[in-house]
Amino acid sequence: MLDRTTESEVTKWRQNEHAECPFPMKPSQTHPFWRSAALCFLSSVALASVTFVCFRLHDLPAAAALLYMVIIVLVSLQGRLIPAIFASFVAVFCLDYFFIVKPVFRIALTETLDVVALVAYLTTALVVTGLLSRVRKSFQQLLRSEARLAESEQRRAAQLAKANEALRACLDRRLSWTSHGRHHEAIGCILFHLANA
Repeated sequence: MLDRTTESEVTKWRQNEHAECPFPMKPSQTHPFWRSAALCFLSSVALASVTFVCFRLHDLPAAAALLYMVIIVLVSLQGRLIPAIFASFVAVFCLDYFFIVKPVFRIALTETLDVVALVAYLTTALVVTGLLSRVRKSFQQLLRSEARLAESEQRRAAQLAKANEALRACLDRRLSWTSHGRHHEAIGCILFHLANA
């Protein structure tokens, strides 16, 4: 709950449209922990929903295992490793608790499918988040390279404009010099400015 001073500051800010926000935080600056926590929560809800549907359709462990893989890939595509690993362990837990071990509603983690599922889910999570991380780094490098290229193009255009002005000045002098018979000086001036461009 906000105290009175904070409430009055918020009220003043709302009344004055041009004032700076007293709590300047962009949505993209949210703390990484909360984003990861939200992904863990959403993946748990998705896994619970798939488990409920597959369990109600009378023991479909293969379908549940494949749908769990889809959820893990979707979580991994967010680029966060911890939520992807969390989703992998929850998926193995759900698979074991609801589908593999007989009687149902018991955890054993002794079946071969448990180990295979865990390895497959963790490998998928690691590979997808790793590839996504590489793609993001490559994209950032591409943006930096593009900015450097644009900057160098601007510098080169400025140099060419400067050289163009110098050549025009030399050509104007050449025209005046040729009328006086000083061709060598005009050519030397032009070559000098071309070499310095």
